[in-house]
Amino acid sequence: MKDTKFNWTGRLRAGALAILLLGCANLNVRADSFKDFKSNISQSALKPFAKDIGTLVGSNKAHLGRILGFPGFEVSIKASAIMKPDPNNAVLNSAGVKAFGLPYIQLDLGLPLQIDAFVRGISFSNFTMAGGGLRFSIFKFMDVPLAPQLLVAGMANSVSHDFFSATHFGADAVMSLNIPIIKPYMAVGVDRTRLRIKSANTLSLVGLTASATEPRFTLGINLKPLPLVYLYGAYTRTHKVNAIDSGVSLRF
Repeated sequence: MKDTKFNWTGRLRAGALAILLLGCANLNVRADSFKDFKSNISQSALKPFAKDIGTLVGSNKAHLGRILGFPGFEVSIKASAIMKPDPNNAVLNSAGVKAFGLPYIQLDLGLPLQIDAFVRGISFSNFTMAGGGLRFSIFKFMDVPLAPQLLVAGMANSVSHDFFSATHFGADAVMSLNIPIIKPYMAVGVDRTRLRIKSANTLSLVGLTASATEPRFTLGINLKPLPLVYLYGAYTRTHKVNAIDSGVSLRF
């Protein structure tokens, strides 16, 4: 029995790592996704582009409905991707961009009063994203098997690129079930994104802004192959776009 358990656990860990690596590979994060922005942007394409940016930066607010608790700490490498841009996003569709995504680092800290704080960010190829937020637990810690875990999260992000800038605000309600090793979760939320053109081939477009507010619905699963280690992936549906999230976290 001991050997069987060991082999099963080892296979689960290997499978979880393979799933995570495969998911990250499929994100197809491209530093040149916005290289044709100046020539492809238009007034009609601005709002769909804002929706897609908001979908990326507004993702992965929480992968469990349980907060860290004071003085908990978590460090994560995360990635989010849209499998296909909005049909009206001429900026990316005209450039032939299919799936595109965004990796980032996130740090979380458990505070008193059932609150977590977190910050996140990434900077590469003239693109910078920075932000953070708070999570609040609706229930007190409930770590008994099958107990529901529920929190609400709010977040703000800032995006800067040579050709555009954006601000994002989002809120989610996240619920998970405390099941050993495998912990499913779901989230419902909303993203509010405001995008501004900084540079375009058509000078009359420079300075134009557009805002978009869209709901999001997420289903995901956590795997805990090792103590303190979480691997997770999720599917999100928003504004007729399919997105995926993935990450690996060390939670103390």
